[in-house]
Amino acid sequence: MIRYCILLIVLLPSFSFSQRANKTIKDSVFEIGDIIKIPRIRYGGDCVCRLDHERSWMRDSLKIVGDFILGHPNYLFQVEAHTDTQGEEKYKMILSQSRANNTRAYLLKYFSIDSSRVTAKGFGASSPIYPEQEVRKIKTEDGQEKLDKQNRRTQLRVIGLK
Repeated sequence: MIRYCILLIVLLPSFSFSQRANKTIKDSVFEIGDIIKIPRIRYGGDCVCRLDHERSWMRDSLKIVGDFILGHPNYLFQVEAHTDTQGEEKYKMILSQSRANNTRAYLLKYFSIDSSRVTAKGFGASSPIYPEQEVRKIKTEDGQEKLDKQNRRTQLRVIGLK
């Protein structure tokens, strides 16, 4: 019995929300904790500007996300924004939270989504796809930037059912 308890304690963390397989907006069935990849929302450097002043390519990305949320009325979502691993963590947290808030606000405003269905959370550089050590192992600046771009992302997470 003790062996099973120890095994459960060791394996249980691997089943947390953060370990869920990524899904895309083309999938149709989701579970609580699923992370849904969305089209890239490019913010331009350290931009924390409001999204409705951005270019058409950004609005096009958000239209896909808004239509997706509207097409799944029984799910509750969290907009999650992440930054790369460079710079001061406190600033990165503020930046990512601002981006998540602005993305949520845009979706609520332009798609008339019920505000109780979408929350926003910024993660700063706390959950990179590629840790800082891996990024810095790359010898070229272009190679490092490629990994940093992947760390800078906005995604949806299924957080509940309505």
